[in-house]
Amino acid sequence: MLGTTSGTVTIAPAAAAGTWSWTLPTTGGTNGYALTTNGSGVSTWGKVDEALAVKRPYVAKNANYTITTSDFIVDCTANTFTITLPTAVGTSGDAQRYVIKNSGTGVITIATTSAQTIDGGASGVLTLVQWDSLVVFSNNSNWLKE
Repeated sequence: MLGTTSGTVTIAPAAAAGTWSWTLPTTGGTNGYALTTNGSGVSTWGKVDEALAVKRPYVAKNANYTITTSDFIVDCTANTFTITLPTAVGTSGDAQRYVIKNSGTGVITIATTSAQTIDGGASGVLTLVQWDSLVVFSNNSNWLKE
């Protein structure tokens, strides 16, 4: 594609991409900015923290809790209790990934459902003391620590 005022930009589409147009910004952007699109082929520069940030759900808990598929960060803020992971069966990888943080002074026990394991360990064996954290993801049958 040749620019109408100067320069050359080459974009190689996939074989079955069809025809489309993409309008680039007229400037080179600003440090800390990324190229974003409005979904209709018009691109602009936006701050990286705004353009690329992924909003992850946060919940604070202080009693027994079973994580739901809409949770991401679970902060255990007080007391000693059990956090139970949902079933690992059905999705895998980042689609079912959780961060569990113990910011309280109690001890948090991590449990699973249906005899599923965490890195091969039995349910209820893994505990978190104050300031410990755990990131787990599903391999579609059990949980793995990151």
